[in-house]
Amino acid sequence: MGSRRLGRRRLYSLEKRGQKLTETDLGTGAGVQGAIQAAFQHREGAVIVTEIWVDLLKGEIESHGNNNVIGKDGTDSGTLFQWTEALFGQLLDVDLMITEDLAGGSVDITLSANSAAIAVKSSGSGNQDHCTIAGAVKGDNVSATDIAAINADNVHFYLHADAATDAAYTAGKMIIRVTGYAVSEF
Repeated sequence: MGSRRLGRRRLYSLEKRGQKLTETDLGTGAGVQGAIQAAFQHREGAVIVTEIWVDLLKGEIESHGNNNVIGKDGTDSGTLFQWTEALFGQLLDVDLMITEDLAGGSVDITLSANSAAIAVKSSGSGNQDHCTIAGAVKGDNVSATDIAAINADNVHFYLHADAATDAAYTAGKMIIRVTGYAVSEF
């Protein structure tokens, strides 16, 4: 057994790609399974950056009226991901980036957080709204507000509609980028 040298290009490629996360790793609920197209996590020192790529069309996702959780009709949890300190670290920032125009369902959406899983079609009232986009089109990007309010372990993140549209999405892609830091590093 000899040692294998890791060149600069290979190391850069590995660092850039990071590790791949599954829907199970993310704690994705049944109501949005299939919508997560990819999830990657990489480190920048103690900072942990996670990107979650969401495709509403491939996940057969529907909006269910104003302030209701987006997901597959007739399913339970609409959780896109569950924030855990063990996986993501201490929360620093959340960004929602639209990479394809939303169509079919509500184009007014909010990424929200709650301490418990919320069922699809249930009201998102009273939950912590953090990234709101009205008329979501490609290129829209919004960062979370009031991070301190959601800085807890086991927080569920989900999308809810901000318009009365009750229909299936025919298009819509986004990237959710969450940033944390490894508490164990200090």
